[in-house]
Parts: sequence; C-alpha cells; structure tokens
Amino acid sequence: MTASDYVFLDNAISILGATTILTGGARGVDAQAAAWATRRNIPVEAIRPNWKKDGDAAPCRANARLAEAAEAVIAFPGAEGTADMIDQARHIGLPVHESPGRAVANLPTMDARLRHLGPGGCPAP
Repeated sequence: MTASDYVFLDNAISILGATTILTGGARGVDAQAAAWATRRNIPVEAIRPNWKKDGDAAPCRANARLAEAAEAVIAFPGAEGTADMIDQARHIGLPVHESPGRAVANLPTMDARLRHLGPGGCPAP
C-alpha cells in the first residue's frame, strides 16, 4: 500500500464509522490493512478461502462470504481477487470505495521491488 492508500483508508474508516475490518486473510494489502487496524485497536476478522470444501472456486466463495458480512467495501484495486470482490459487492448493492492510489501512481503493484514490471507482471518496454 502507498502512503496515499493509508490516508484513503484512514478517511474511509472515519467517514464510514467502521468498527470492524473484514479481510480475505491474504498476504499483501489484506495483511497491511489488518496491521493498520490492529495498531488502531480496530478488530479484524479474516474470512479465508476454504480450498478443501470449495476447490478452485474457493477465492470467489470467500469473497461472496465477505460481501455478505460487510456493510461496505474499501478496496485497493490491482489484483484479480480484489476485482472479483468489487464485482460481488456491487452485484449485491454494497457501496464500494476504491482507493485511487494505484491508478494515480500508475503502478502494477505496491511492492517497490516489482515497480519495474509492466501490466501483467511483464517487464516494462
């Protein structure tokens, strides 16, 4: 996550009055948002994919459970799972708040080690 993503998260949580953060329990943005919430004494609940029960559909089913449990979605676009989460949330009418951080920075990832890569993880021309 970028500094602007954290500012966006601070503002969104404040405006929404969120009292619990739900995540997919993944590494990366999920873990960063959970750590951010923990530092602010905001409870975190992870709804992880159940690979044994759901097989290849596990991530989508976990996103469906997240959407059903949420009142709103704060998203940091850039990954396929996030795109699916946004789609599922909008499908059931949840408000979706997307951080402009990645679009503004035009980065394929927030991992500074990978900034030299272009879209799809391919080396930039």
